[in-house]
Amino acid sequence: MAENPKYDLLLRGGRVICPASSIDGVRDLAIRDGRIAAVEETILPSSARETIDVSGKLVLPGMIDTHAHVYQYVTGRFGLNADMVGVRSGVTTVIDQGGPSCMTLPGFRHFVVEKAETQVYAFLSAYLVGGLEGHYYPNLYSPSGVDVDATVASASANTDIVRGIKGHAEIGGFARWGIKVLEMSAEIGRRADLPLYVHFGTLWNLPESGANGEDADTIMERVIPVLRPGDILAHPFTRHPGGFVNRHGEVHGVIRAALDRGLKVDVGHGSHFSYRVARKALAMSSMLALGIPLKDVVPMVTLHPAQILGLTDRLGALKPGYAADVSVLFDDHGRFVLRDNENNEVIAERLLRPVFCLRAGKRFNADAPILPQAVAA
Repeated sequence: MAENPKYDLLLRGGRVICPASSIDGVRDLAIRDGRIAAVEETILPSSARETIDVSGKLVLPGMIDTHAHVYQYVTGRFGLNADMVGVRSGVTTVIDQGGPSCMTLPGFRHFVVEKAETQVYAFLSAYLVGGLEGHYYPNLYSPSGVDVDATVASASANTDIVRGIKGHAEIGGFARWGIKVLEMSAEIGRRADLPLYVHFGTLWNLPESGANGEDADTIMERVIPVLRPGDILAHPFTRHPGGFVNRHGEVHGVIRAALDRGLKVDVGHGSHFSYRVARKALAMSSMLALGIPLKDVVPMVTLHPAQILGLTDRLGALKPGYAADVSVLFDDHGRFVLRDNENNEVIAERLLRPVFCLRAGKRFNADAPILPQAVAA
């Protein structure tokens, strides 16, 4: 090693995939002062203070989780530790979906954003109560629980961490209040000039009076005309009524037109995701198992989330000058069993597992207890 090495850290010999830079091949990646310094076919190990051999592994821009719930202790059982689901899971950036509200955002900033090693952003809840445990207290999410002016003001004053608005369009809410709350959420997004992220799929139980003439299969058609290009349809492959696939197993006809006019889709994996529904919705990890090639999967967790955040000038790429946010993954080949919450199984011939990540050049091993264990078929 030279007396005054040029770089602090060198990741050597991995398969670097950076869709934003059109790179897919074996490269060396050098880091200096917490930033990407160089991505080249060969960089001398002597030029760095430390070298990590990542041969046979994938080296990606720091992965971005677009649907996290990390307002720990405030949102009850839905609020997880930001670093457990973030850097300790190989993910460098997470977006909390609807945890903080205009009333609770200061606490979210102080206790989550400023304390976490992971980079944390939020889509601000359209509701005054924020996330809480809304699954169990739906009346907190009525039109009277939305303050459009206050939420617009809060979002506009905190754009360093607030990058969108979170709302819901599902049968439990529609049976109580119709489309009113969703329209108020869309107004917040328009006035704050931020994307609206819309939860689809049943969330709340029906009221005692029943569906009150509402039909989960009509919600998608009624909501999409209210949305703007850049707004996001979440949980397309939900196992619950109200997603992309109707009760007859058919994909709603409005989906293709919605995508053509610029609406976005977020899988929002977790408890809603169903392989059964996804197979029907796709005319085409779990995305790999559904037949989507790796070259299309990588942008889903790097470049595309950065675009949703409006932060492609600093996230989602391995470009010199960007923060050294890097995810390193095992690329295992074999036969692996994947299961969803309906206990549907698929056999994957490829499994991507996090090894470690760098957040602004600092290393974190992927040791989170929530990481799933591979099950060989």
